[in-house]
Amino acid sequence: MRHLFAFLICAAISFPANGGTGRMAGDVSDVLHVERVIDGDTYLLSNGETVRLIGVDTPESYATYKLARDARESDRDASVIQTLGALATRFAESLVLDQPIVLTYDPANAASSNRDRFGRLLAYVNIATETGIPLYCVNDRLIYAGFASAYVKYPFGRSEWYQRAERDARAHRRGLWADDVFEGPVVKRLLATVDDLFVTRTGKRFHRANCPALRYSKIPYNAAEDPDHHYEACRICKPHDGTEKRTSSRPQH
Repeated sequence: MRHLFAFLICAAISFPANGGTGRMAGDVSDVLHVERVIDGDTYLLSNGETVRLIGVDTPESYATYKLARDARESDRDASVIQTLGALATRFAESLVLDQPIVLTYDPANAASSNRDRFGRLLAYVNIATETGIPLYCVNDRLIYAGFASAYVKYPFGRSEWYQRAERDARAHRRGLWADDVFEGPVVKRLLATVDDLFVTRTGKRFHRANCPALRYSKIPYNAAEDPDHHYEACRICKPHDGTEKRTSSRPQH
């Protein structure tokens, strides 16, 4: 049902002349799988790498300094942004979990070996056949379906096209731009399950905001910035970091 939902959403979306196959300039990776959707635009892969999608930016779904900044700059409540982020993450899950993927790279990132300053791969994530033939680009669909904004701080080959795609999604009120995005039980459940998370200066666990372990220090924690899982959930307050249901159900070999 998850993949049928994604297909129905995306089937009505127009893609560029290349058919949305995601065939970009640059190398193509081996066939991989997404083990976990960390955020709408950041995924943990089956080879242990973390990939950050080129050219797209989804709302923050964790309590971070960036969330606070985005709330301040957009004049939106942080909980609203987190809810939008959770919806973008859920949509990304519907596209990538349990699907073979290949990565393609943009020549603009060749000088940095296709990595950002955090060491994450910068790539276009393409849903592919089992033999590695790209079918469509997830980056494209996130933008066109209205679940991401064009991220143009750094140059990349599809910058102008992604900006046009975002404007089209806004104009047609798709995805997160829809008038009724906050209506219905799904959003209410998401609001109830996204916790503000914190760590201490010396500890190795993340906590809910009211956990007694935060008595002497309280530092915002973002699971998306901890792909190697240096922190574990507190056994006392048992926080929800939004990842429990974001792991692929693909059988392990």
